[in-house]
Amino acid sequence: MGPGFEYTTAGTLTNALPLARRPGFQRVLFVGDSVTARATLVRPLSANLTTGTTNVHEVFNAGVEGYDFWQITQYFLTYNQSVAPDHVIYTLHNNDLFFLLPVVSFDTGNAIIFGPPNGPHEIRLPPLLGRSDIWRRLAIRRWKHAEVRARTAAFRDDLEHFHRTLSADGIELSIVLFPVLKPLDQWTDEERRSRSASLAALAALKIRYVDVWPALERAIDDGTVLSETPGDIWHPSEELARQFVLEIQSSGILNR
Repeated sequence: MGPGFEYTTAGTLTNALPLARRPGFQRVLFVGDSVTARATLVRPLSANLTTGTTNVHEVFNAGVEGYDFWQITQYFLTYNQSVAPDHVIYTLHNNDLFFLLPVVSFDTGNAIIFGPPNGPHEIRLPPLLGRSDIWRRLAIRRWKHAEVRARTAAFRDDLEHFHRTLSADGIELSIVLFPVLKPLDQWTDEERRSRSASLAALAALKIRYVDVWPALERAIDDGTVLSETPGDIWHPSEELARQFVLEIQSSGILNR
């Protein structure tokens, strides 16, 4: 799940809250990948929800490092449903559509990709090349490009299914659309395609969301340090996270 993280049987990061529902409290569950798990956004947003005279929220964090969209939704259905949230807030990262977790077999040297709904996919290499890390990486990269295109195209259907599943249980879904932390002219074709697919699906399905891209644009113009660590295009610095939180709060997405 990632170093330094401890999880409950409900698949949430440990906190002092009881799993059993308490009368009068609304439950908010944050789901997503490492951006959610590290709580750079979740922590201040939780404070906003649980402080003051109208403290009627219980907040849980179910972020998991390295998980993609399909894995996050399956993780919710397998574990997080027992939290019985009223509101699920998904930090949809730009790389969540690229769900590819290769595991190398010690016996054959072949790479097995886990994650797709149709089950694991094994990338077979010729016997003499099965032990070559270079050839294995090239084979994974070639398969990856084709799979990313296919999964991006199928993303809308997957999101619709997740939305309907939550709605059937009376759970509201909201999305925080999270960008790659670099100027748009530096984005790859895959990164642009992921963002376009996300925006199109959210609009078509009429799912409530907030796009924090405007805050990123302002931060770039202001010369704000964008990344948690140099070269990291996925995890925001404390200052950028603060600006994202303000964007999220002003959107009204926390209210229901």
